[in-house]
Amino acid sequence: MLQSQENSIVERESCLFSTTHFKYLVKPDAQSVHDYFMKQKASTWSLQNYIGHVLDNLEKELVDFDQAYSIFTDSLDKTNQIVNILLPIKSFCRNYLKWLKSCAGIATIGACCNFFDVKKMQSQSFKLHDTVETTICLNAKMEVFQCHLQSSGSLPSPKSPSQIYRELTHLISTPNK
Repeated sequence: MLQSQENSIVERESCLFSTTHFKYLVKPDAQSVHDYFMKQKASTWSLQNYIGHVLDNLEKELVDFDQAYSIFTDSLDKTNQIVNILLPIKSFCRNYLKWLKSCAGIATIGACCNFFDVKKMQSQSFKLHDTVETTICLNAKMEVFQCHLQSSGSLPSPKSPSQIYRELTHLISTPNK
């Protein structure tokens, strides 16, 4: 009976039980703790929110999901080890790390990984689209500019490949004088 009760507790996502600590922030001088824990209230600390924070703050270009997940868990672990952190916060961090190893936690990690990858791919797709659009625009401008120069007589008309071949053959076969 005790074992099944313990498993059901672990299967629920860890949360702060005391509302007095909902607004808690890790102090900015904490070493090896991601700034998410210093800027976001403890009541919002979760893997889903952290991944959203990483994606919203352009860190997605610096890290992949595994790195982001590692930073998140390392930060929770480090917060748990800091001496002057309140006990309810330490307990939350410890319980959240345990919960991430449960079936529900593993499922959440998988969902967050998929979400992260899709958002990162969308971002890369938008950048590629912008690059292609810019390239097409520049090519069009270049063609207009070349047409303008050709019509004004400033630029000789382009030669066909066969004309270039004939001229190069003539140059090669003509001895230096």
